[in-house]
Amino acid sequence: MHVNAFRNCLVLGLAVYHFQPSLTQETPPSQCATGVHAILMRGQGPGDHLNVMISVQNLVLQLIPGSTSVGLPYDHGADDHRIAASNGTYMMQDYIRSYAASCPDSKIFIIGYSLGGVAMMDGLCGTSSQWLFDVPALEPQFNKSGG
Repeated sequence: MHVNAFRNCLVLGLAVYHFQPSLTQETPPSQCATGVHAILMRGQGPGDHLNVMISVQNLVLQLIPGSTSVGLPYDHGADDHRIAASNGTYMMQDYIRSYAASCPDSKIFIIGYSLGGVAMMDGLCGTSSQWLFDVPALEPQFNKSGG
């Protein structure tokens, strides 16, 4: 009896853990960036940590005509920063896949501050499973920056 209850709680907990908000959506061609599409992730903690990101966002939008931006709403305030970074990482990867599928000719600019920077790098490079949640690197076909 107790084993089955524990197993059910574990399965439910794992399902909830991997359920996260998603911004994955199809972007209409008329809304695809002709400059760059900036993806921003803020740092952890209370207060307005996005203010650093807003300054960068404003510069990108001002200096690169045709640019757009989005701030990914991952759970930066979670008590366990490993979980927050992991969830933000998966959210970012899903968003990049979706945006690239909808806007294959757009360029993407990715920036994160503090914990958002960790989530961004984990999403691009992947993580090992030692003391972190194992995250595979973003697929290499999204890197068209090489010449």
